[in-house]
Amino acid sequence: MTLDNEEPEWIELSVPGASLAMASDGPVGYGHPARVRLNAGEVRLERRCEFVDLPTFCNRLSVLHATLSGRAELNSLDRDVALSLTAHDHGHVQIAAKFAERIGGPFDYDFNVTFEIDQSYLPSLLSRLKAEFLNRARP
Repeated sequence: MTLDNEEPEWIELSVPGASLAMASDGPVGYGHPARVRLNAGEVRLERRCEFVDLPTFCNRLSVLHATLSGRAELNSLDRDVALSLTAHDHGHVQIAAKFAERIGGPFDYDFNVTFEIDQSYLPSLLSRLKAEFLNRARP
């Protein structure tokens, strides 16, 4: 957990020109509070959200890595942050991230970014997600 003025320990996946990062943002209760940061070119978005299906996401990500097929999806409780990792040919994994804002009128937006990483990054991603989110004691 971090205080508002502290920089969290980010779990990041990046390629030149794009990155996606997650960090724990509070004690585990009903869900897993998180901060999610998305960078694409000159655009940087950051959201605080809560994930309730993180254990399922990690299980599916483990299967994706073992079989190099399938998809693992993670959505925030408010459905304003959506992440998916999809296995593709030759050990590539596509990362798709969507940030949405629904405040009404002309100010609604969806911001989507897609990029690929090599599957060799998945074991590190999984171990860090489990350490930062799943292995934390509930209050």
